[in-house]
Amino acid sequence: MTRTHRYDLLCLGGAAVDWILRVPRLPQPDEKLVAKFAGRVAGGLVANTACAAARLGLRVAWSGVIGGDEGGQILRQSFEDFGVEVVNVEPAPDMFSDFTVILLEPSGRRTILVVSPGERPPSLGETCLEVLERTRLVYTVPWTATWLREVARACQQVDIPLALDVEPNSISTVIGEVIPSSLRLLFVTQGTLETLDHADDTVRDWLEAGVEQVVITRGSEGAVVVTREGKFETSAFRVLVVDTTGAGDCFHAAYMAAWLWGWPPEQAVRFANAAAALSVQHLGARGGLPTFQDVMAFLAQKGEAL
Repeated sequence: MTRTHRYDLLCLGGAAVDWILRVPRLPQPDEKLVAKFAGRVAGGLVANTACAAARLGLRVAWSGVIGGDEGGQILRQSFEDFGVEVVNVEPAPDMFSDFTVILLEPSGRRTILVVSPGERPPSLGETCLEVLERTRLVYTVPWTATWLREVARACQQVDIPLALDVEPNSISTVIGEVIPSSLRLLFVTQGTLETLDHADDTVRDWLEAGVEQVVITRGSEGAVVVTREGKFETSAFRVLVVDTTGAGDCFHAAYMAAWLWGWPPEQAVRFANAAAALSVQHLGARGGLPTFQDVMAFLAQKGEAL
């Protein structure tokens, strides 16, 4: 029996409201520094990816925790604006929604302070599991080892592939754990890998455990994709940078879209780099999320049409 997929991508958790402050530089200890308020917008690393994927034309669902405050309303409205279907949302009426304080320097570089009042990973309720069975790919971050095993087991039971974004604060959740057989894509920053004693061995272990592609992002230096067949490296596009917030999230969305379309790694990583280059030319994580047509036009302009 052929399964009918209602969604291309299910994103779990990771929604927050971004408070953006412009600063001349990062403050020193015990220093009082004048900042300028630049905006309050919907954000969160997984939620940004969900919106970016929807903007590229994927059918996207999101599940997670949203507070009962004004921030929760901002998050819901943004999902609606981008065409992301919110499923199995966990309302927390007595809790603030997660939020971040983003210190944005004139160069476009930013420092992000993450505040999570609830500190709760999204639960896998009955509704969420029903949606999971009707999607082509699940994307999230490894909140805890126990939670990751639960998600991986749910994906494995219905033969749905899993993609993970591994941040510096979650690398220990993946290192030392049995890599789930459902894990197909693993995104990790170069900086995160540099915290490990034997990074190359770790990447090799991930691939030997069944991960198809390890995508290593390097910010302004581009990205590298490592597979069992080889390594594919590409440089970042040089553009006028306004705000790098959410560039990695946009990159992940574009790469997963290309993966779902069946593109080879060397094309997928160029497409994702182009999408990220377009996103950093605007303020806020979602201010410049491109469409598929935007990305293809950008690549053609650069003489790199796919």
